Amino acid sequence: MTRIPGSGPGAVWLDSRDPAGQQVYFAGPHDCAAVAEATRTAGATMRVAAVRIRPNPGRSRFRLSAPADVWDAAGRHCARITGAPGAPLEWDGFDLRGRPLATGRYWVTPLGQRGSKRHLLILR
Repeated sequence: MTRIPGSGPGAVWLDSRDPAGQQVYFAGPHDCAAVAEATRTAGATMRVAAVRIRPNPGRSRFRLSAPADVWDAAGRHCARITGAPGAPLEWDGFDLRGRPLATGRYWVTPLGQRGSKRHLLILR
């Protein structure tokens, strides 16, 4: 990943490659979807370096810097967090079936990726 100097702590890092070589895009926490769409339109591939989660640990309301998947310790897919382009991403801590996730440690990965993960601690 390429780090862009002067960016803030809420930044989402995107590493994109187009057919002519490498292009690096920087997106703040709320314009990630717009940059992703522009990258796909240009025929490039994209991956998000990491998803920021606030608060962590937390009880029921979380803010995320990019669309994400949530996995439990056994590797089961628990939740998918998406939102409208340009809107803040918030998650209520509920699973795919609409039930609150239990107290415990979970892994959060950028949407559609399994490599770059962050832990999330839910306290009920």
